[in-house]
Amino acid sequence: MFREMENVDRGVNLENEIFTLLEIIEREKGLKREDVVKLIEDSFLTAYFKQIGRKDVKAEIKINIKEGKIEGHEVKKVVKDVKDSYSEISLRDARKFFPEVKEGDEVRIPIDVGAFMRTAAQISKQRVLEKIREVERESIYNEFKSLENNIVTGEVYRFQKRDVILRLGAAEGVLPYHEQIPGERFNIGDRVKCLVVEIQRTKHDVQVILSRVRIEFVQKLLELEVPEVRDRTVEILRIVREPGVRTKVLVKSNNPKVDPVGACVGIRGSRITPVVKELGREKIDLIPYSEDLNKLVSSALVPGKITGITNIDKENRIIEVVATKDQLPLIIGKNGQNVRLAGKLIDWEIKVSPYLGAGEKNNTSSSSAEVEKNA
Repeated sequence: MFREMENVDRGVNLENEIFTLLEIIEREKGLKREDVVKLIEDSFLTAYFKQIGRKDVKAEIKINIKEGKIEGHEVKKVVKDVKDSYSEISLRDARKFFPEVKEGDEVRIPIDVGAFMRTAAQISKQRVLEKIREVERESIYNEFKSLENNIVTGEVYRFQKRDVILRLGAAEGVLPYHEQIPGERFNIGDRVKCLVVEIQRTKHDVQVILSRVRIEFVQKLLELEVPEVRDRTVEILRIVREPGVRTKVLVKSNNPKVDPVGACVGIRGSRITPVVKELGREKIDLIPYSEDLNKLVSSALVPGKITGITNIDKENRIIEVVATKDQLPLIIGKNGQNVRLAGKLIDWEIKVSPYLGAGEKNNTSSSSAEVEKNA
């Protein structure tokens, strides 16, 4: 049989700290009220166990939010001889409150909650605030998880060795040194666009890992500036890049009336200029896709101009081209960067030789080949 002792003062009025805490919770949309009540009840139990120096006592704490009261009880077993006053009560003492109680029954004896109210309030505040921070971290994590592979704008507010730390609203963004465009410099307060590449959730916060060197960064910048890229009228087939130096973008129009390069450049460069400016004056070559290999190779090697193609090795995907001496530096680029990027763009190895005159010109092949769309 289970008996409950009647208690004239069924509870203790909550202190101002608890009321304030509950008001804070009411404003936190991410927390369920019942979860917070359970946290506070558990905190009071912790405070009670701390007061009596034991954790093995059968006790319970219940909060009456409407009345602003806390009720606590110990559950004790009725025995003839008491060996543990925290878990047992003598038959004689129990019958003072429960005349019909028998040995072996359990009774609920009120706990003086006021005796440990201050400690309980402090523990409750700490635990609930920790819960709020946990919910906030989860909210921030979910928000930025949905922004992975998209561009965000942050404000530079400090440096951690060579990494740049940006404010991204409620989150902190980290732009590691190896994700920065070579040679770029930042100052406190600078507004910087970055690509979200990873969200890291730690015990205490959420870190957003950023990049400015990935090819997806260029892709997203073009999508921001060029409506035809956003709606896929103009399709970006491939991007190759050496950050801080040059980027080549292979574009194709899905509408015969739309020039893919012109759409990306805009009137007087109005669309491409913000992209170039964001990349720190990195050169951007927009290459129109063509199934004619001659045209594709010629376009991919801009700003240089080739004289012709002398050989096409389809099996090994090697193309040999010739160019006049004045065009060779432009075609090859500094440290071979231009011809290397052009080869990656069309997925062919390009070999460049100087144009030696009419004899060489006569040997130039005019063959064409279809280049795969995934090139």
